[in-house]
Amino acid sequence: MMEKTPNQLKVNKNRLWVVFITEHNRVEGEVNILDYGRLTDFMNAGDKHFVAVTHAKVYNLLEGKLVYAVDFLDINKNSIFIAFPVTYSAQQAEAQ
Repeated sequence: MMEKTPNQLKVNKNRLWVVFITEHNRVEGEVNILDYGRLTDFMNAGDKHFVAVTHAKVYNLLEGKLVYAVDFLDINKNSIFIAFPVTYSAQQAEAQ
């Protein structure tokens, strides 16, 4: 019987920087999706009701003020109005 190593059990995922717009907040952070998967497919997967976000920043939507900065948060998919990926170059441009 062949033993499986931890690497054989690992699912390849792609980290994607994403912005979520809710009724009152803008949430920015990293989301892990399956390699070659699209954000749309990930969001439409019916088996999960929450999105795990790492390196998350939560901003007040009206004022743009930072409300929270946390290593991890779960966001209910039903509370998300808009979701879009952000490219690294867009992040750099916003920081300048």
